[in-house]
Parts: sequence; C-alpha cells; structure tokens
Amino acid sequence: MFNKQKIKLEIIRRTAVYGLMSIAAIVITLFLLSVALGYRFNRGSGTLEQNALVQFKTAPAGAMVSIDGKVMGSNTPTKFSVTPKIHHFEISKNGYETWTKDINTQSGTLYWLDYPILIPKNKSTSQVATYQSVYKTLVSPDNRYIIVQKTDKESNFDLLDIKNDDVSTKNLSLPESVLNFSNKDKATYNLHVWDKEGRFVLLSASIDNRIYWISLDTKSPEKSKNITNIVKTDFNDLNFLDSNSNIFYGTTTKGEFKRIDVNSNVQKLIANYVDSFSIYDSKWVFFRSHLSSNKNGATILNIYRDGDESSTQLYKSTTPDEITAISGGNYKGNDYLALLKGNNLEIWNGKFPGYEDKLSEKMLNIDTMNILSNLTKLSFSPKSDYILLQFGSNFGYYYFEHNTKGSFSIPGQVSDANWFNDDYIWTNNQGNLVIREFDGSNVNTLIPCSSDQAVAYTENGKFVYCFQVIQSGFSLSRIKMIVD
Repeated sequence: MFNKQKIKLEIIRRTAVYGLMSIAAIVITLFLLSVALGYRFNRGSGTLEQNALVQFKTAPAGAMVSIDGKVMGSNTPTKFSVTPKIHHFEISKNGYETWTKDINTQSGTLYWLDYPILIPKNKSTSQVATYQSVYKTLVSPDNRYIIVQKTDKESNFDLLDIKNDDVSTKNLSLPESVLNFSNKDKATYNLHVWDKEGRFVLLSASIDNRIYWISLDTKSPEKSKNITNIVKTDFNDLNFLDSNSNIFYGTTTKGEFKRIDVNSNVQKLIANYVDSFSIYDSKWVFFRSHLSSNKNGATILNIYRDGDESSTQLYKSTTPDEITAISGGNYKGNDYLALLKGNNLEIWNGKFPGYEDKLSEKMLNIDTMNILSNLTKLSFSPKSDYILLQFGSNFGYYYFEHNTKGSFSIPGQVSDANWFNDDYIWTNNQGNLVIREFDGSNVNTLIPCSSDQAVAYTENGKFVYCFQVIQSGFSLSRIKMIVD
C-alpha cells in the first residue's frame, strides 16, 4: 500500500517536473523567437513592441556602420535591429567620404539601406578618348556601351565598350542600303534611343523637310534598316516596343499614332492627335492625346496593352490649359500609375487596365501629391522603386517601399535630372556632374562635365564616365569610384 502511494507520488512529481520543463522550453522558444523577430519590452509604456530591421549594403562593401554614434560589430553587407524612433546612421570606410542619413524607423518595418555609393576622397580621373567634336552621345540601358556621334553630318559613329577596365572602340557605318534617299549629302543625323537590350540604336536622318528613321544594328551594322522606306510612312517620333528591332510605335506626320511591324509591314492605328508617348515592359504604352489636330481642346491620358483591340481612356482634362502627364511601372509585382491632373499627381496601385477595363476596377488611388508649379519631367526609376518629378530646380519624389513622399531643391542652374542608377539621380550643375539620392540627400560633386552629353556609371561600380570640354575639343574622361 505504501509502495503504491510512493509510486503514485513519484509519477505526479515527474509529470510536474516534465510539465514545467516543457513550459519552460516553450517560454524560452517563444522568447528567442520574439527576440529574433525584434520584439522588446518598452519600460516606458510597459508594452511589448517590435523593433525595426535595417539591411545595409554599400558600393564598395566592407564599410563600418554606426547607429546613433555607436559603432556596430560587423561591416557591410550586414543588418541590425533598431528601436522604432528617429536614428542617425553613418557609413564610413577608409579613403571615402562618410555617408549619413536620419530615418524615423517604424515598429515591425524592414528598411533597405542597400544602395549607398561611397565617394572616394581622392577623386582620381583620367582621359579615355579624345575627339575634335562631339554632337550627341547615348549610353546603353545596361551601361555597357556609349555611342558617339561626332557631327550631325556624318553617318558613322563610334561605339565605346566600357564594360571592362580597358575601353575599346568600334566604328559603325550605316550601309548604303539604308541611305537610299536623294540628296543624302545634305542629310543631318541624330541619335535618339537604344532598345532595352542594348543592341539597336534608333536614329533619324533629316533632309528636305523629311525624316528617315533608321534602326542601327551595333553588332551587325550591315543589317541596319531604313524603317521609313520599308513601311512607306513618315513619322515625327518613333520608339522600339521591344528588343527585336521589328516592332515600333510612333506618331505620323498626319497626326496618327500607330503600331508598326517592319517585318510584315502591318500598321495598326491606335489613336489620333497624340503628342507624347512612352513604352513600359515591352507591352504597355502610355500616351497623351487631343480631341483635334490644333491641340487646343482637352487632353486625354490613355493606356494601351500591346495586342488589345483598342486603348483605355484614363482621364480627360476639364480645361484646355490643364497640365496632364502619365507614366507607370511595376514594383514588387504591383503595377503603379502616375497621373498628373493639373495641380495633383494621383498615384494608383493594382494591375494596369486593359481593353474595356475601368481604372477604378483594376487599381486603387493610394495617394495624391500636390503640384505647385509647372512640371518639366515625370519619371519612374529603372526598377520602379521611386517616382521623380522635376519643376526646373525643384523636385518631388515618391518612395513605394514605404509609401513616403517629399521634396527638395537644387540651388543654381540645373539640367534635367536623369537616373544615375536605381537609387541615385545625376544633374549638371554649372558644368559639374553632381549625384544625389532619390530624396535629394548625400549630394556629391564628382567631375567637370559637358552639360548636354551622356553620363555612365558602370555595372560593376568601378567607374563613372562623362564627356569634358578641353582645349582641343572633347575628352571622354572617367573617375575611379573604387579605391585600391
């Protein structure tokens, strides 16, 4: 009897011990999990709150991170959990200027500081090539090539390969097969745009008040095409749909907006009285049209999906003088539209509307930005992380990752802003190449630069190229961005 009671008590004791151990294990696991997820106890409020996580990555790597003056334990690339409040971040590396930023971090939010470009303190520059004259230059979308047009009278061009440290040059001449127009000795040429894959360049030859559009194949110049002669239609403006150099969109001299298939010589009328258009992702076409050829009436913002029967009207202005514009992109699987309606920029999120779709059924108006002056430029960043608006020397931005917006100004004379990479913009300020982040912070003057020529930041982050005016003409110069 006594032994049975003793065994029973032992079982109860062991059960209690095992139960307490299991509870302790669960509590410890939950505690470690909450720590891993960034939770902490706030003594001030007496509540459990989640920290913010900040991911760091720099060009070049191996930089030291300081948060609120405290040096952290690992160099970039790295990550740290921080309390939800305003923090002062510094990134430093020997031989480079210190990068700084203040961010008001929010609980449970991930922040990507994976874009800082560290600027060398000693800006080492060198000349790569020299020219007696330079008329027009274009950088390929992947920043691997620069095409150089020396004068507007020549039908041959230099192709500079900048993807390697040693820059090579290839001469490209338009074949006689595409120069089959009369009085070609009087023609003037102009480079316009690369295709998205960086093989073909669209250029125009103007003669006797007529424009001939030519697709230059930079890999096989002998395969270049005179689009105007093939389709027997005159265009005021033209652009590639994709990378095969056969499908184009353009506005004709008769006021028509068309899709052109050069191979089959099939033309499709999309709309009339279109004054501007842009193409996104080889599928979506955004354009602004008018009700009549004199363009005095209302403007209409439209979207067209390649292959649809017709376009979709998104907005019609209420007054003839109302300023309108349209652009779009895709960020993390979501489509975004930017519609400028007078003094308001509407930002829409969802899926682009196709034929017979309604904007309000496919997308949601997530925010509006007030515009105080005339817009001179509206663009999405290369990966559609940001919207950039320019009003002369004033700028506005919208950041999709955190749905934040703001504005900044650039003092003095400033050129049109262009995207330097996915997160930085560049401008020419009084003859100098200046870069800054999308929100106007971390401003750096890099190198004297010609105001109307191309700028290239190489894919590996090692060099920045630009054209400089020198006594004998022009030089293609570069600044070394990574210190040995």
